[in-house]
Amino acid sequence: MGGLPWLPEAVPPWLRFFPVYLIVPVGICALVSGIGVLRATRGTGAAARRRAWAGTVLGAVAVVVPVGVVVWAFVVLSTMEA
Repeated sequence: MGGLPWLPEAVPPWLRFFPVYLIVPVGICALVSGIGVLRATRGTGAAARRRAWAGTVLGAVAVVVPVGVVVWAFVVLSTMEA
């Protein structure tokens, strides 16, 4: 999901970096489905619960990291103007 920056410059930027735009929605889907599976597997299947926890944690990382980078960039760029 890091984008396709190795594509030639002739390819429009929105297409070269399209996977980057999918990170947060896919992370939200991972969070929702992971939490749903955790609730459904209460008291059963240790392997299924571990996979659900992994999906939930990775989904949270996929949401928190890009949002954190955007907030950090906003703060840094706003202080550079002043």
